[in-house]
Amino acid sequence: MTEAPLRGQVCVVIGGSGAIGSAICRHFANAGATCVVTYNKGEQAAKELVASLPGDVRLPSGLRRTTAETLISVVTFAVRRLRFAAPFIDPTGISVMTDAIAAATSRGVIVEVFEPVGSELSTVCLSLLQSDVRNAGNPDNLTFVRTKGDAPWPHLKVIAADSSMAYIGSANITGAGLTGRNL
Repeated sequence: MTEAPLRGQVCVVIGGSGAIGSAICRHFANAGATCVVTYNKGEQAAKELVASLPGDVRLPSGLRRTTAETLISVVTFAVRRLRFAAPFIDPTGISVMTDAIAAATSRGVIVEVFEPVGSELSTVCLSLLQSDVRNAGNPDNLTFVRTKGDAPWPHLKVIAADSSMAYIGSANITGAGLTGRNL
């Protein structure tokens, strides 16, 4: 019997039609995860990837079709802890997320945001998030994690909920980055 340590877990891969994204999908699907594959321009490659993956790769109940809706779903499903990191954040992108994040903090979810390094715009956006959580959520449940200034900052964007659901991809938390489509 094949061991499937990620059975019952969901992996959302933004940019799944590319070389790195498809490798991530194969890795998690082989470990038993249900994969949600998204694409921007590689529709045919994404369809071929989905057809080649083992297990259940349909869109799980509750996850929606746009990247923004997918991210909000991950935030909404969080029960205990939500962590996210993205090197680029703009006011349009963070404004899409603030209501869901504030609601999560009100539900008692601990939200940890890894601050982008060296971005004044990101600093402004995180101040907007902090203000919205202060007004509509529980600011005690929102923390910002600073990385060392000289630490390498990967292009990877991650939002993880309760170690059971994750968005992993290349879409920034920007207006343009949240317009991707899911299969």
